Amino acid sequence: MGHGCAGLAPESLTGFTAAGAQLLLFTTGVGNSFASDLCPTIKLSANPVATRRLGQQLDFDASAVFEGREPIETAAERLFEAVLDVASGTLTWGEVLGEGEEVVSRFGPAL
Repeated sequence: MGHGCAGLAPESLTGFTAAGAQLLLFTTGVGNSFASDLCPTIKLSANPVATRRLGQQLDFDASAVFEGREPIETAAERLFEAVLDVASGTLTWGEVLGEGEEVVSRFGPAL
């Protein structure tokens, strides 16, 4: 794997969807671009490196909070508005770009 133990984000998001989640908030620190195919997935990060690398694959950029340029309360309000927008029908970047998939189990390394 190279960088220690890889996360279980794809399997976790699939599990949340199977359990009935209607909308997912997926925080990615290292830049995993996974999105559920069955449930709108708002991908967000506060990692400045990941936000630059992901570009349009990211639905919410909170790096200004991490860098001290935005109060966390302001970012929380922006995120709440983003959640309302997606819940009201706005497509996430995963939906626009057709990135969705589901992962039930892992056999070896995964992103």
